[in-house]
Amino acid sequence: MIIQEVTSPGGIQAWLVEDYALPMFTLYYGFEGGGAQDPAGKEGLTNFVTLALDKGTRALQRRAEELALRLSFHATTDTIFGGVEALSENRDAASQLLKRALTHPRFDADAIEDVRRRLLSFHAGEARMPWFVARVQWDAVAFAGHPYARQIAGTEATIPVITAADIRAYTARVFARDRLKVVAVGDIIPAELGKFLDDAFGELPASANLTPVPAITPVLGGRLRVADMDVSQSGVQFGVGAVPYDDPDYVAAEVLTHIVGGSGIASKLADEVRVKRGLAFSIETWLERFGNAAVFRGTVYTHNDKVAQSLDIINEVLRKIWDGALTQADLEDAQGYLIASYPLRFDSYPNIADELLGLFMAGFGPEFFENRKRLIAAVTLDDLKRVAKRMLDPKDLIVSIAGSPALQPPRTD
Repeated sequence: MIIQEVTSPGGIQAWLVEDYALPMFTLYYGFEGGGAQDPAGKEGLTNFVTLALDKGTRALQRRAEELALRLSFHATTDTIFGGVEALSENRDAASQLLKRALTHPRFDADAIEDVRRRLLSFHAGEARMPWFVARVQWDAVAFAGHPYARQIAGTEATIPVITAADIRAYTARVFARDRLKVVAVGDIIPAELGKFLDDAFGELPASANLTPVPAITPVLGGRLRVADMDVSQSGVQFGVGAVPYDDPDYVAAEVLTHIVGGSGIASKLADEVRVKRGLAFSIETWLERFGNAAVFRGTVYTHNDKVAQSLDIINEVLRKIWDGALTQADLEDAQGYLIASYPLRFDSYPNIADELLGLFMAGFGPEFFENRKRLIAAVTLDDLKRVAKRMLDPKDLIVSIAGSPALQPPRTD
């Protein structure tokens, strides 16, 4: 796969993967900003914006359906993402629809109230599930006092007070060309992509007006929080701070995370918690990278009377790994999986665009894709042990539980 760097005549940067197997293309883009830009008391504004844009796009639905294209929007803590998938013959029309959605969005009162109803329905239903509550609580503890403690979905208190003026003010200060990155995949050449970029995004403001988000490390010293819920199974989130993207130990941390709990039953936590003892259907860990923080995070969902035992095993596994209980076989198995499985992520234009945009937004260059195999293969057992000592100190483990677990000793901080 060849990744080209393209700069439009108007100065908009993009990555391009040309492919002519199908007469269509996918273009994904991201604006730096995201839920961390939500004002205090208006948590959920970013998510509200993306849903309102989607609702506004539905006003163009008849034209979009005529053109057989798809526009999409979603938000994360640090980024607002969007995308367009279209036939090659409808490229110019697609750029104009995207321009209308972003540069001249319609936030009609009925559309806004429809979004508000959808979000309040979410908070009355799915947001009360143990897995969601545990994650919300974990963020609130780990990032106390920081924008990352705010939930992108907002709350039942903040959603009702978000106004059309809030939405318009947000788009005016966040949607700007200097915080925009784009990836295109498919039947489009560099000159055509340059024209598309300027047509779709060229009228946006040159510079965003973002509120600075300071770097933060999750609270040290460990915490335990329980949200009491009348359910038969508890949702558990656990984690600590991790190494950031630009750290020399980043790749080793990815390998270590896979060994600890990164792939089905082929991990140390899954082997001890699920396979040997049958305490949970699944347990996994992953590295979660924010723009100004990095987290090693894990989750397990188990019966209330199994929570304490599961946590004891998790702590014991992490302690052993922190003490250096890693082998050359652990390393080689993880390297083999991570290298061999990576190409499976690139089985469609949207999946290619999504993976590459994540790298682009994180600050990697297109060479990372080709270098990844070499970097993973270069990780040594000493690297793993060093990173484990940096990242998996059991005394710093933050645990969040939503359910009715039987815990001993009593729940404390």
